[in-house]
Amino acid sequence: MTPPGVGVALRGTQSRPALVYVGALTAYVLVAGKLDAVLGDLFWQNVVGGLTWLFVVAALWRARPEERLAVGTMIGVATLYECFGSLVWRMYEYRMGNLPLYVPPGHGLFYLAAFRLAGLPALRSRARTLVSGVLLGSALWAIYGALLAPHPDRLGLYAWFLLAAFLVRGRDPLFFAISFVATMALEYYGTAIGTWAWATQAPVLGISAANPPSAIGAGYCVMDATTQLLLPHLRRALARLGKLRRCLAVAAQSTS
Repeated sequence: MTPPGVGVALRGTQSRPALVYVGALTAYVLVAGKLDAVLGDLFWQNVVGGLTWLFVVAALWRARPEERLAVGTMIGVATLYECFGSLVWRMYEYRMGNLPLYVPPGHGLFYLAAFRLAGLPALRSRARTLVSGVLLGSALWAIYGALLAPHPDRLGLYAWFLLAAFLVRGRDPLFFAISFVATMALEYYGTAIGTWAWATQAPVLGISAANPPSAIGAGYCVMDATTQLLLPHLRRALARLGKLRRCLAVAAQSTS
C-alpha cells in the first residue's frame, strides 16, 4: 500500500525522465553547494536560493498536479520544521546563522526525487531487498557511531529506531528508504563543506550527536510523512474551493 500522493506517480513513472531529473538534481546540489561554500556571503547565498526556486519551477513545469501539490506541501512543512530545528531548538545551524532561501525548496526537490524513484519498476520490483539493505546498513552505522566512534553519537542511534518504524511499519517503505539514503548523502556533503553543522549535544535533551548524526535522515522521513498526512486534506479543500468557484461563476452568469 502506498502513501497518499505516491500511488499516482507509481502507476505511470517513466524511468528515463525520473533518472534525468535525479541526475540533474545531483549535479545542481553539488555545484550550488560548492558555490555557496566558496563565495560565502549573504548575497551569493540568496542567488543560490533564487536559482533553487527556479529549479523547482522547471522541475514542476510539466509535472502532474499531484506532484505539484505534494512538492508545494513539502516546502511548507519543511519551512516549519527547519525554523524550529535550526532557529529555535538550535540542534543544527547554518553557516550564517539564518535559514538560507534554498533550504525549503531543496526539501521539495528531494521529496520529488524520492517520489519519482519510488515509482521506477526496477526499484519497485526489488523493494523488499532494498529496504532490508538500508535497514541493516543504517543499523550497523548507527551502532558504530553510538559505541565505537571517538565522539558517541547517541542521537543517531535514537534516530535509527525512528527510521526502523518507517521502514517496517510505513505505508511505503521503499519511498522512505530512498528518501533516507538521498538525504543522508546530502547531510554528509553539506556538513563536509561547512554549509551547516550539528551541535555536539542536543540542546535541552543533552544527547550526544555526531556531525551529522548517523541516521538523521529519519528526520526527513518525518517531514515526508507529515506531508503525506496533509495531502488528502489539501485535496479535499482544493476540491471544495473549485466547487465554490464554479457555483459563484454560475451565480454570476445567472444574474448578468
